[in-house]
Amino acid sequence: MLQRLYSDDGEYQVKQMINKNETGENRTEVFIVVLIFSICLFFLFSEIYKYYGFDVRLKKIRFKVVGRIIESLLVAQIPVIAVLILLAEKFFAGDYREAGMLLLMEYCFVPFAVFSSFLFLALDGLLKHIAKRWISALANLILSFVALFISYQLIYLFVSPELISLSKLSWQVLLVGFIIILYRLYARVQSQKIAGLLQQKELELTKQKELKFKSDLNALQARINPHFLYNSLNSIASLAQNDADKTEQMAISLSKLFRYNLNKEDDLYAAISDEAEMTAIYLGIEKIRFEDKMKFSIDVQESLKSVKVPKFILQPLAENAVKHGISKLTGQGNIDIRVFEKDEKIIVEVADNGPEFPGGLMNGYGLQNVYDKLKLLYKKPFDVEFVNSPQKKVVITLN
Repeated sequence: MLQRLYSDDGEYQVKQMINKNETGENRTEVFIVVLIFSICLFFLFSEIYKYYGFDVRLKKIRFKVVGRIIESLLVAQIPVIAVLILLAEKFFAGDYREAGMLLLMEYCFVPFAVFSSFLFLALDGLLKHIAKRWISALANLILSFVALFISYQLIYLFVSPELISLSKLSWQVLLVGFIIILYRLYARVQSQKIAGLLQQKELELTKQKELKFKSDLNALQARINPHFLYNSLNSIASLAQNDADKTEQMAISLSKLFRYNLNKEDDLYAAISDEAEMTAIYLGIEKIRFEDKMKFSIDVQESLKSVKVPKFILQPLAENAVKHGISKLTGQGNIDIRVFEKDEKIIVEVADNGPEFPGGLMNGYGLQNVYDKLKLLYKKPFDVEFVNSPQKKVVITLN
């Protein structure tokens, strides 16, 4: 039966069935086959569209052309079901000629769906830059009527004018077609509305994340240790009475350190060489304070000097070594800073000969600041370690 209906001369054979006034038994066979075939098509198109059409999780059309064609075929099954209901009514009423006409209508809805799908694809290409939803909806309405008119004409290709004139189903064809138009128009407007809301929501979330990121970063950048500033100014005041040269040197170094902070306020990253230079200035200020009690060295591998890292990660480590190490000693204090490459990783080591690290040191100002900054800005894996033996040091590993 399927071969008869959907073969190259299927429409001719169905016409012959109508004109020959075949028995109700044969028409029962036609009706059952078309019913089963239509239901199978409906569920087949539904499943294919769910896979190839709109992916809610990805929020995008995965295969636009295939998805739109499947969508149109799926929508076309709505009038197919409507036609089947009318067909059943005519069949059980014994009006086999009208039932045959409806069967031909069923046959024509598939080319209507394919044709309209390409029309709507062309419409998407024309209206993709139009922001106003009502213009897009109006264009959809116009093209839908064009698709309805052409598909309605397809019925005349399959059915003789004499049979159509005998049938009273022309208004039913138009009604079903108009239902298709309203459904497509409503679905299109709703999908555009949902897509707009999703896009707006994503933009709001992105903006909130950016604001939070900038707020957190600004809070970290603003954390200049007030104790360092207080001690430095006290040292300058003390030196001003006895050593004008050291006073000038300390004031210039302090101004360079703050100028580096202000000039690079909008920069998130700095070369390792710049970080090393500013750390040397900081330790130079502390060395003036501690006089001969403190010595330091900074060694950066030549190939790493131009590498960009989140700024202000070296100076807080050096400050931590002074605060928790050198300041606790009664004798000579040493701070050694090394930046080198090992196993394609950047290693930052800050070692001192002060007391061993106590537990919970990460909660202190300096190291927590560095950790938070790396977490915000460094997109690759990193590690922060505290080592007490054989040498006390902080080790940062940047992959």
